[in-house]
Amino acid sequence: MWLTLAFTSAALLGFYDAAKKQSLTGNAVLPVLLLNTLFSALFLLPMIVSAECGFGWFDGTILAASSGTLRAHGLVLLKAVIVLTSWIFGYFAMKHLLALKNEQMADIFEQWDKGRLHSYLIEITSAILRHKEEGGDYLLDNILDAAGQKGTGRWSVINSLQLNTPLDVIAEAVFARNLSAEKNLRVLMSKHYMHVENHPVYNYQDTVAGLESTLYAARLIGYAQGFALMCTASEQYGWKLNLSTIALLWRAGCIIRSAFLNDIAEAYHRAPGLSHLLLDEHFGREVMEALPAWKKYIGVMLREGLPVPVLSAALNYFLGLTTNRSPANMIQAMRDYFGAHTFERVDSPRGEFFHEHWEDNY
Repeated sequence: MWLTLAFTSAALLGFYDAAKKQSLTGNAVLPVLLLNTLFSALFLLPMIVSAECGFGWFDGTILAASSGTLRAHGLVLLKAVIVLTSWIFGYFAMKHLLALKNEQMADIFEQWDKGRLHSYLIEITSAILRHKEEGGDYLLDNILDAAGQKGTGRWSVINSLQLNTPLDVIAEAVFARNLSAEKNLRVLMSKHYMHVENHPVYNYQDTVAGLESTLYAARLIGYAQGFALMCTASEQYGWKLNLSTIALLWRAGCIIRSAFLNDIAEAYHRAPGLSHLLLDEHFGREVMEALPAWKKYIGVMLREGLPVPVLSAALNYFLGLTTNRSPANMIQAMRDYFGAHTFERVDSPRGEFFHEHWEDNY
């Protein structure tokens, strides 16, 4: 049975890959993605419904799904928001820092797709940058910069708030889309607050390499946050999710598929109980190597007046995550002062709470 399914899966993926390449040539990307998502959802729906409602239609077969699958599948979609938005701000930075033309940026994304950033979204970014209309204009330059969304990012952020798990990379991606939709307001505000453009000269090779490291590090943080959310959800709801298997499932047939997922699968295979992806030795080394360029080019882009909310949110998360003492003690003191919400002490065991009479001055 498994051998038959393996050959069937390989054949279907081959047809899908051929159709995808043809769609890029025939400008039918959206219909192909729509049909792919639709048929995948319809195929999986009976198994999810059976598991959630306790019908047992597929019990004893390889198609049986565990309870909690409905929520688990919702988390699958959160990665797309992270990755997609990261590439968008990479394109934005190249266009403004180096004043590159579409073909030049397409060449860079094409080169990145041959390295550690290899992924479906990097691949289609290059194709989008090169695509021209009948009149010879680049289509991308004529597309209104007001992004839409279907709600997957919003649902993921809501889940993270319910589980008290930081997901600020996705949250910033959602907010950036919301802000982009305020097109009329942005046009008005840009007239009132005009940015001074200095047009400094940046070294091409250094900037491209720095942006590659920035994108890689931000993507790593995005995946780390997403997997941390799934880990928390698995513990909270008793799902017993196999994170290594989940990473492997996304390698094909999904818009977030990338070679990067192999490394994630190996990390969770080496340590199934890994509480955070950045505790893996390989990813810890990778993020530390990227950190100098990451900090430098976030600073460069902000100094040039370029909004990079997702890339900077990823860096802020990493810096906060690796800080032994944070200013949250002030937050707790203020909460106790105005609302008697109590606090814990560094010289007492965790779980022991105190309240101070702040009016008393010793």
